[in-house]
Amino acid sequence: SHGVTSVPPPAVLEILSSHKYPLVGGPFEGELTTPTGAALLVNLVAEVVDFYPELQVEKYGFGAGKKDIVGLINALRVLIGSKSAEEFYTDSVYLLETNVDDTTGEIIGYLMEALVEMGARDVAAVPILMKKGRPAYLLRVMCDSHLAPLIIRTLMEETGTLGVRIMSHVKRKILSRDILRIKVNIESRNYEVRVKIARDSKGKVIRVKAEYEDAKRIARETGLPLREV
Repeated sequence: SHGVTSVPPPAVLEILSSHKYPLVGGPFEGELTTPTGAALLVNLVAEVVDFYPELQVEKYGFGAGKKDIVGLINALRVLIGSKSAEEFYTDSVYLLETNVDDTTGEIIGYLMEALVEMGARDVAAVPILMKKGRPAYLLRVMCDSHLAPLIIRTLMEETGTLGVRIMSHVKRKILSRDILRIKVNIESRNYEVRVKIARDSKGKVIRVKAEYEDAKRIARETGLPLREV
């Protein structure tokens, strides 16, 4: 009814973009994801990963399509299994690095805040000494794969760096983190505070820490030291 359209078609693009799903072109000139398939995906899947998690596979199956795609098997594979008994979770991130020696501290501070707002998982600026004794910063950004192109461009535009090193699919061991809202009474006043709770894969609580912004707000309102709050 609408003639030839670009891939992904509008309905698929709307479904995936509204749920912030990454888009990757395939080795085929045609439609590989239909609106129905995209709608099922975003409603059945809780998380997108770049590789299989550590998994004890119990069952697996294939569902084959009718279209012949040269050089590509037209089948959907589904695995069912249980998590590894390992103490910590494993995930994969991109690690981006660049050295800058002609950027002010104000720009570095602004850039770090901007990268966090974009969705970077972690940002660090490490003082280093480069050739000819020039003081500089090593900027290191940890992010998900679909954010890497945007963050690389931002690093280049904001700092003027000529290159960014990319370490893809870097594995790391992590704890799960939940946010719990609790009520506390400080200086005869009630406050709601967000608390980060870190657990290992067996559910053991490893660390509990109040959200910094909430603690800072209470410290300013009460006049108490931040450490005490």
